[in-house]
Amino acid sequence: MTDYYLIMGIERTATEREIKRTYRKLAVKYHPDKNPSQSAEEKFKEINEAYMILSDPEARAAYDQRLANPGFYTLQDAQPWHRDPAYTRATSRRPFSGPSERTIFMQSMLKYSRVLFYLGCFWCLVLLFDYALPSIVQDEIVVTDISELSRFARRERTGLLVTDKRHHFNVSLTEIRHFPKGSILHIYTSSLLSAIVRVENHDGTFIVNNLATIYRNFSFAPIMLLLTCSIGVLVRKGIEFHVNLGIVVFLLMILNIVFLFTSQL
Repeated sequence: MTDYYLIMGIERTATEREIKRTYRKLAVKYHPDKNPSQSAEEKFKEINEAYMILSDPEARAAYDQRLANPGFYTLQDAQPWHRDPAYTRATSRRPFSGPSERTIFMQSMLKYSRVLFYLGCFWCLVLLFDYALPSIVQDEIVVTDISELSRFARRERTGLLVTDKRHHFNVSLTEIRHFPKGSILHIYTSSLLSAIVRVENHDGTFIVNNLATIYRNFSFAPIMLLLTCSIGVLVRKGIEFHVNLGIVVFLLMILNIVFLFTSQL
């Protein structure tokens, strides 16, 4: 009598979830489109037959009874069980020819999605650690002349604050008055990634609010990445859901990297 548990390489006490997980792995390994060998094709057929029985509670119960008491059944009854009502219902209810191409592809991509989830969480931890470390202070001299109000009035209200090292910061006409020409500008950057954390005037009484950095205006990017990766790590069900979520995480990772580069001096 064929031992379907041995074919799938699982224990007889395996749960339905373990059976499905094992089948998915074996289907990807022995599918004819992934493994063109003749032996793989035969193995794939055996795996499908085993899964068709073991995944159905009634058919599995009948099979376990026959497997435990092989002497009470003839070979014709025991294999392939065409006379068993549970087997007939299982095969007629869902004629099974193996997973689709789309399922096979998503199964192969699932491991990469999981790697992205953990990589995204690690990236967010690096950003958090970088932000928590003491910042490096860089002093530059303001070269913008606030007395030239007529010129500012004609300019677009962006990048008004300029330093001697040609760094520009977005401040409004009212905010530029806190940065008189020749005064010192304190620029705080992170220790590891050199991203701008804070920019303040010479006496620390005013902080530039409109900073396009990953730790200020673009902080939504790592927050979204952390939430998405946490969902991917905690939620275990749904192959298609995890693969699609992995694509979202990949795009968010690219966005975070772009924002990091724009955050550096």
